[in-house]
Amino acid sequence: MAQPHIKLVVAYSTNRVIGRDNDLPWRLPGDLAHFKRSTMGQPIVMGRKTWESLGRPLPGRPNLVISRDPAYAAEGARTFTSLAQALAACEGEATACVIGGAQIFKEALPLADEIIATEIHATVDGDVFFPALPANEWQEKERRPQPEENGYRYDFVVYCRQGSDAARKADDTVEPATDSTENALKAADSADDGSAPELAHLWMPFTANRQFKQKPRLLSSAQGMYYHDMDGRRILDGTAGLWCVNAGHGRSEIVQAISSQAAQLDYAPGFQMGHPQAFEAATAVARIMPPQLDRIFFTNSGSESVDTALKIALAYHRSRGEGQRTRFIGRERGYHGVGFGGISVGGITANRKAYSGALLPAVDHLPHTHNLQHNAFSKGLPEWGAHLADELERLVALHDPSTIAAVIVEPLAGSAGVLLPPKGYLEKLRAITARHGILLIFDEVITGFGRLGSATASEYFGITPDLLTLAKGLSNAAVPCGAVAVHRDVHDSIVGQAAQGIELFHGYTYSGHPLAAAAIRATLDIYERERLFERAARLSPYFEQAAHGLRGARHVADVRNLGLVAGVELQGREDAPGARAAEAFQACYEQGVLLRYTGDTLALSPPLIIDEGQIEQLFGTLKAVLDKIA
Repeated sequence: MAQPHIKLVVAYSTNRVIGRDNDLPWRLPGDLAHFKRSTMGQPIVMGRKTWESLGRPLPGRPNLVISRDPAYAAEGARTFTSLAQALAACEGEATACVIGGAQIFKEALPLADEIIATEIHATVDGDVFFPALPANEWQEKERRPQPEENGYRYDFVVYCRQGSDAARKADDTVEPATDSTENALKAADSADDGSAPELAHLWMPFTANRQFKQKPRLLSSAQGMYYHDMDGRRILDGTAGLWCVNAGHGRSEIVQAISSQAAQLDYAPGFQMGHPQAFEAATAVARIMPPQLDRIFFTNSGSESVDTALKIALAYHRSRGEGQRTRFIGRERGYHGVGFGGISVGGITANRKAYSGALLPAVDHLPHTHNLQHNAFSKGLPEWGAHLADELERLVALHDPSTIAAVIVEPLAGSAGVLLPPKGYLEKLRAITARHGILLIFDEVITGFGRLGSATASEYFGITPDLLTLAKGLSNAAVPCGAVAVHRDVHDSIVGQAAQGIELFHGYTYSGHPLAAAAIRATLDIYERERLFERAARLSPYFEQAAHGLRGARHVADVRNLGLVAGVELQGREDAPGARAAEAFQACYEQGVLLRYTGDTLALSPPLIIDEGQIEQLFGTLKAVLDKIA
């Protein structure tokens, strides 16, 4: 059978860079569309790293993957151990497209008839390169300059081997797609098995379901700092999922740990039974908690962690003969999950209103600390507002300290719009609670595991609470799980004073699940090995500078930041609160950047593996979007 026409499809910079950290250094929608036109309906040949960076088979094209490991499996693709084998499998095809990476390009270049190149007019940092073309072997056949995108100028270029007939074919390759061509490409994509799921059956959480299902945003894969949508479009993750994928997406160490654990022990009951992995995971968590917070109770989410902490607080006081301590104090605009306990101590009005008749009765709330008049555009912790902690003394005097079980606060309130504690505020809460025998609970579901450049916000602020709730980054979101880190004195009082038998009547079927335990240990290993907490601390000043670069940008009323968290509050529309932030969120997504919005605030909390260029892309895209929306 005839050998196929071999073409290399590649994008490279002026200094021949084609990638960095197994990803593209640029985000060019026009180049992605060009790549799609150039390869649709033809076999695409790639190395293992290129395959893994894609995250899924590209639809409408046979995917051929090369790996030296004969046991390597690539779901949805055919695998080969050499380029020669892969190209032999393309016999009978008119064309075979080689799409990377560097070693595959190097091997394929002497065999190629044609190169479909996107030449980017910039010098960029990278770690993989496209080989130089010998001038006596290749001739430039066509060059088409493209409009600038995301700060990059680039051309579509066709190179043909000297003396080949590829010039004729090149004209067909780079011809702009007609409407019928684009429709055919869309049809090919929609034919992919995972591209058009039925939407009616899923009731989505915290989502305007009717609006979403009219224009869904569906993510199909993720790797490193990026999601991919159903069209293969790459989306820079500016929110670490939901504040949780701190080590970046698709970590093979975590995947392998979960897979191995599932094969060995898929489930073991946690009531009256145990398994080693849960104890090992608890020990690993305890090692990085504040002093004495080394008794770990596993849950399945942040909401469960909060309700567990509230129950432990009640049990502690009961163990000391102070069962009348049943009152909790939360804070306005605080978010503590969606359990009835969490909603009760939380201060999100919409959440409380929806279930107002069924909330815990003995709950008060401290005032929130957000004040634009005094603290707008503060870098890091605001100067004004520590005195607001003194309101706790008023509530203590009102109810008598002997009735109050615990105070619960987020060291940094995320869901309410990135609200930061004023300098000295948390220290005051700790002093007041300690003085009156009231437990202090830090809800660190968001701030735990490196978000502020330390293992916990407690460590960052130098304040040790009595209980500390965890979730999200605990397993890098690979398996749902949470935990409560309990001060040893609290634990020992409950266990020591209980009658023989069960000491705490509380728990979940999946507490300390074997797969969660495996994911926790693998995640904590990554944090330590790659020193991601320290990395976040080093990047924080750069992140702060980029965030406050939005001061003076259109619609921006405030910028708040701490560690690798930023909130950009927009001037709201009088007739439609929150609408401008929602539009900015959607526009950023369409430009390849995923943020979050809550009310009129846009929140950014990227994975800790982010680099400076990606930080610039996050805030640069947001600024460009704000310049355009009404």
